[in-house]
Amino acid sequence: MSNKNLFNYFPELFPEWHPIKNGELTPKDISVSSNKKIWWICNKGHEWLAIVANRTRLGSGCPYCARVRVTKERSLQVVNPELSRSWHTSRNGALAPKDVTYASSMKVWWRCDKGHEWQATVNNRSKGRGCPNCTGKIITKYNCLAEVNPSLAKEWSFRNGSLTPNSVMPSSNKKAWWKCDKGHEWQAYIYSRNAGSGCPICSGRVVSNDNSLSYVKPNLSLEWHPVKNGELTPDDVSYGSAKKVWWKCQKGHEWKSTIRNRSRGSNCPICS
Repeated sequence: MSNKNLFNYFPELFPEWHPIKNGELTPKDISVSSNKKIWWICNKGHEWLAIVANRTRLGSGCPYCARVRVTKERSLQVVNPELSRSWHTSRNGALAPKDVTYASSMKVWWRCDKGHEWQATVNNRSKGRGCPNCTGKIITKYNCLAEVNPSLAKEWSFRNGSLTPNSVMPSSNKKAWWKCDKGHEWQAYIYSRNAGSGCPICSGRVVSNDNSLSYVKPNLSLEWHPVKNGELTPDDVSYGSAKKVWWKCQKGHEWKSTIRNRSRGSNCPICS
């Protein structure tokens, strides 16, 4: 324990040390220059968190009591009258926009013109933070995937468990399971699917029994090089694969080309 502790050097702050919320920590355990956040309680019963050094060096006190000293010129009501109109008229008690500065770190209740209610600091609101409901940061029945993109919601898989199209937004970066109308199942990010990405099996990006090269393009499979592709066979790749493999035409010419290009009609470059 340092001798330069709060108890010895700032005895006037000792009465405001919260007797419960700081646990076993006491003013004797804390240096006067500590950057640790501590709970305080003023003689009016207001409780708040503050860094010890701010209290000792800057003389900061109870932020709730301090609001009575707000000058008219710095009050939220004068500086930002438009924002003041979204101040919640009942949930903030007797506190009003004239009682806080526009840069206050106090968290208060707000109500937008659509009736949404939420808590935010005055400072954050002054910096432009809006209603989290209207800006899509809170999921509602109006901005969820089920409402915004119902056709995509139909491809939602039961493998997602308790996660449903009603509990996520179209812009979500969560990975979910999907099931197309052909029964293929795969995982993909919700935002990616909402942007238009489809079933990777139907599009040939992922191999399956019904989209393999041997199944979809049996004639093309006859030109698969029997040696140079090693153990890889037309059964192991989809017809839309971007993989580059070896081919051999009926005249014996050999060349490399992607499976996708060959499926689209490209032929032996020597014969053509």
